[in-house]
Amino acid sequence: MAAKENTLNLDVLNTLKELDDGTFFGELVKLFLDNIPHLLQSISVAIASKEQKAMHLAAHKLKGSCGNIGAEHMADLASALEGTQRRELVSHDPQLILAMLEEEFVKVTAALQHEVRLQIMRHSNGVKDVSQNRLH
Repeated sequence: MAAKENTLNLDVLNTLKELDDGTFFGELVKLFLDNIPHLLQSISVAIASKEQKAMHLAAHKLKGSCGNIGAEHMADLASALEGTQRRELVSHDPQLILAMLEEEFVKVTAALQHEVRLQIMRHSNGVKDVSQNRLH
């Protein structure tokens, strides 16, 4: 099983960091952090208007984005909204799942910002090995 601490899968993060040329990881995180609030808003609107197809599509996009960056708990919650997660693990209430997603996004944001700062320090010091990196 992948190493996992707090809100992020460190194996996924370390793989992304290995691809970093000094800007890639920070840009990827920025795109993620800029995009997720829009997807959460789309889900909120879809829930309020009972647009199942729109909720499903936004949840699917959210699941993929979260999985790609290592935010596995968020991906699992998005999967629950999409209807592909085992139902006994989360509530069936879309509003509750959305609230959980929003709460987890706050944690993911802080963790990713911390990881970006660490990566910047590593690159400024010329260090390439990120395998010892751990979230606080």
